[in-house]
Amino acid sequence: MKRIAIVIVIVTILHLSYLTAQNDSLNIKAFNNYFQINMGLSYGNLNGNVSNFTKEAGSFDMSFANGKGKHIYGYNMNIMMSNKINEFTIPEGYEHYDNPATIFFGLFYGQVLGNQQKSHFQATIGLDYGWLIHRKRDKDVRGHHGIVPKIEVSKSFRIGKTDYSVLQYTGQYTPMIVDPTLTNKFIDIFLGYKQLLLNNSQGKGGLFLVGLRYKLNQYSIRANVMN
Repeated sequence: MKRIAIVIVIVTILHLSYLTAQNDSLNIKAFNNYFQINMGLSYGNLNGNVSNFTKEAGSFDMSFANGKGKHIYGYNMNIMMSNKINEFTIPEGYEHYDNPATIFFGLFYGQVLGNQQKSHFQATIGLDYGWLIHRKRDKDVRGHHGIVPKIEVSKSFRIGKTDYSVLQYTGQYTPMIVDPTLTNKFIDIFLGYKQLLLNNSQGKGGLFLVGLRYKLNQYSIRANVMN
């Protein structure tokens, strides 16, 4: 089985080399299906009731999405640390965090404005679940939580050339699959807004975001050409 797998990999690499030399025959411009990975940092400014307790924040952002033509949908995870201006009202026996943390995770849908293989704009809307962690007692961590609607606009700047690679994956009961893949890289500048509809009036308000992230669009040749 190992020899067969090695042969498959070698044949695929040779085939990919041929495809690389024949870019026109690939018709990369016609590729519509892709997988997207985003990682970056953002600065946040809070307003409304919550800004009486915490005002400025920094966030690590990550998202994964599937794209088809102009449409994109996926999920995101964000961890935000903010400063403390005043102490939240907490039950007796709890301690305050000096730097409250807020965790967001949710879903989004977006539209690409322009050619997704080149520099372009992108607009998204979505819905997160947010948890603002501001107090603790031993290992008992508590905070305000609730739904968080959001909107974002970004500008993606294409960097570098298209990369060619071979992905290999398998499962316990499935044979190895070898998938030649094309990858485009981008730097994103984005502006966003989240409305914090948390379960306590002290946690309600808005969050303006501006940030920078690194984006990868991966185009499976199998998904775009071979099927």
